[in-house]
Amino acid sequence: VHPHLGLQPEDLPFEGE
Repeated sequence: VHPHLGLQPEDLPFEGE
């Protein structure tokens, strides 16, 4: 998780999905 980005894990493309 990257709090400095302010994004959720599911919002990131490299989460696997």
